[in-house]
Amino acid sequence: MIVEQAQASKKDSFEQRLGLTDDQKAKTKEIHDNTRAEIAKILTPDQQAQLKTAMQNHQGWRRAIASLNLTEDQKNQLRQVVQSQKTQMDEVLTAEQKQQIQQMRENRPSQGQQHNP
Repeated sequence: MIVEQAQASKKDSFEQRLGLTDDQKAKTKEIHDNTRAEIAKILTPDQQAQLKTAMQNHQGWRRAIASLNLTEDQKNQLRQVVQSQKTQMDEVLTAEQKQQIQQMRENRPSQGQQHNP
């Protein structure tokens, strides 16, 4: 429950920084929900559990996915799902919002630096 609350808080902060409209929030939620459903179809139940644990441990998406020992077919399917999500998000966001996201990505610490004491 605490992890879900932290993720919701992070999402709310992200939405506020981008200044998303209510319509954009609804569309991005739908895109994220559909993406999660598609990913769940690709992964085995064990991989889904591993991914959930990795995300709860703040490993980050790339590191979490890398730890799943995916088949080449799964990797290709995931690439397609992620690309589809990106394309859909690009249709929802303004040019300024896309630029803000790019700046956030460039300014965030790398995965190895995030949770060091």
